[in-house]
Amino acid sequence: MFLGGGAGSEWRGRKPSSWFAKVVIMQLDENQKKTVAGWIEEGLDLSAIQSRLESEMDIPMTYMDVRFLVGDLELVPKDEE
Repeated sequence: MFLGGGAGSEWRGRKPSSWFAKVVIMQLDENQKKTVAGWIEEGLDLSAIQSRLESEMDIPMTYMDVRFLVGDLELVPKDEE
């Protein structure tokens, strides 16, 4: 019988944005975070940001992951205003 522990067990039960902030945002350095903020200021929507993260930074993310990223960086994309 398995009684707990194991890989990732410390993240179980947490809201997605809390574990996402710890895992993905830590991957982004300050310049990358500024770049994402710049894309928001340019008016890019989440889908375009998702595409650019993969093509320009080699960081593949789902659309939902991008939503969490933008929220955790406290940014508001034009398509959500």
